[in-house]
This record gives sequence, C-alpha cells and structure tokens, in this order.
Amino acid sequence: MRIPDPTISLGYEHNPPGGGPPVDTLNIGMSFTLPIWNQNKGAIDAARATVQQSRLAFAKLQAQMRSDVINGGAAFDEASSRLKRYHEQIRPQSASARAAVAFKFEKGAATLVDLLEAERTDNDVRLATAQAMADTASTAADLTAARTSLTETQLNLEK
Repeated sequence: MRIPDPTISLGYEHNPPGGGPPVDTLNIGMSFTLPIWNQNKGAIDAARATVQQSRLAFAKLQAQMRSDVINGGAAFDEASSRLKRYHEQIRPQSASARAAVAFKFEKGAATLVDLLEAERTDNDVRLATAQAMADTASTAADLTAARTSLTETQLNLEK
C-alpha cells in the first residue's frame, strides 16, 4: 500500500422544522490522499520484518525437526542394541547361572540364600529385558513420529 486507497462518502442530513432552516441535504464526497512525503515506508518495513521473522521461525522449526529425527535415531539405536545385548548375552547367562545354582542346591552344595539370590538376579534381568523392550518400542514410536512430521512438512512445502 504505497499509495492509499481513495475514500468515498455519501451522507443525508434532515433538519426538522423549528431547529433551523428546514432544508434536507444530500452529501457526496470523494477524497484522494496524496502521499507526497509519506510513502507508507513504516508499514512496508514492518511487513518486511514480519516476513523475515517468519523465515527465521521456519528455519528454526526445520532445524528442530532434523534434530528430533537425529536424536530419535540415536535413542532407537541405543535401545535396540541394549535389547539385543540382553537377549543374546545377559539373559542366557543369568538363566544358566540360576540353573547352576539350582543344581548345586539340589545336590546340597549351595544354600537356600544362594538359590534365592540367583532367582532374584534372574528376575531382575527379566525385568530389565522387558524394560529394554518397552524402551525400544517407545523410541521407535518417537522416531516414526519425528520422521512423519518431517515428511508432512515437506509435503506442505511442495503445495
């Protein structure tokens, strides 16, 4: 809006008798603003600043989304490697240690406290394995959500 719009006005005035001359008037007016010294630079500069702020906010949002995808991938990799370690190494070793202590207990070479300790440790390992499974599922969902939001944003940019 470097040059403002013209203003058009239309009016009707009725003067009742006794209050002045009983004359009804009809007014028609048109005005043009001549921006000789004022080129609306303030409004134009404000609009440009708003556009620049929007671009910066958009770039910040894109960087945050990329960060979410990278962090989600790292968290998923860590959780899945921890789950794999529990399944392949820790849980089988815990089960075999519990079985060995149970065998020793049956033969009289281990005490009841040793057997209960081995079973408690095996149960702790099972709980930790279940927690690792839950963490893996949670981070997989977070990663999928981060990737999906990035994809939707990219699709919206292409429209």
